[in-house]
Amino acid sequence: MPPWIIKAAVQGTLSRLPQPQKLNRLFQTYVTRSLELTERHFFSKWGQAENHLAHYSRVHGERIPTDAVELGTGWYPVVPIGLALAGVRRVVSIDMQPLLSKPRIVQVLERYGDSIAAGRIHLPDRSAAERVRRALERSADLDERQLLASLGVQTLLADAARTGLPTDSVDLFVSNNTLEHIPGEVILKILEEFRRIGKPDCVSSQFIDMGDHYAGFDRRITVLNFLRFSERSWRWFNNTLQYQNRLRLPDFRRLHAEAGWRVIHEDNREEPLEVLRRITLADRFRQYSEDEVRIFETWMVATPELGSQSGVER
Repeated sequence: MPPWIIKAAVQGTLSRLPQPQKLNRLFQTYVTRSLELTERHFFSKWGQAENHLAHYSRVHGERIPTDAVELGTGWYPVVPIGLALAGVRRVVSIDMQPLLSKPRIVQVLERYGDSIAAGRIHLPDRSAAERVRRALERSADLDERQLLASLGVQTLLADAARTGLPTDSVDLFVSNNTLEHIPGEVILKILEEFRRIGKPDCVSSQFIDMGDHYAGFDRRITVLNFLRFSERSWRWFNNTLQYQNRLRLPDFRRLHAEAGWRVIHEDNREEPLEVLRRITLADRFRQYSEDEVRIFETWMVATPELGSQSGVER
């Protein structure tokens, strides 16, 4: 049996048991070993933080956003801590699952401290290294929320479609490998909420991985593998622990537009045509052009729709 199907079966079973997230954490820690904060993973996430700030700069020059919201805190808060160290005054990171732990936060801080000292990360805020050092010194006396708060990061365990944050209060919205795990109708509500709490000149920067996530576990399949399955068949492999909505690029464009956002920039990555043409697409995906359906990653940058139309830069 292919490894990806075995993983799907295991996670599908775990999703039906009590405390599924705890069981999934053990599975990913000791079996798939996908929860380690490797050097590669850390610098990948730091690169995402840099890209979010660069996307904000596309609109506002060298100005640093004052308030940012991250959708999807995850296991390691590399991005929100990175934004805070880069000068963002307040970062609110929202998740529906309490995945953080103080040891993992400390690991992130240690990575930042070592990387800044080695000159591998350069930050405009010269006090960043000292802020990391002080946070680590105090970490034994602080719980995880207090430790993050000492750096200007607030975690919010909530439905991102109902944040409770004030209207017109956020400069920058970011997410990383998150939107592909949320049903489309929920994404629309989240983007509408972000439009409500965003300032008139705010920026949304979303990194969306639209590829089959099982391909990262099983190298024998491609990131387009799951496009072969009908909705009925895909339900056998999909699960709440690693839900994949299989939305394509035009769907994310449409959701942004419906929520009042204007996409101003995309950076897309696609599989070669010959890879796509080896797959018999399920009916759901035959509505898209070949160029649309083979895109599996995008950086999607948007600003509030103010009544004017503009072409998307690619």
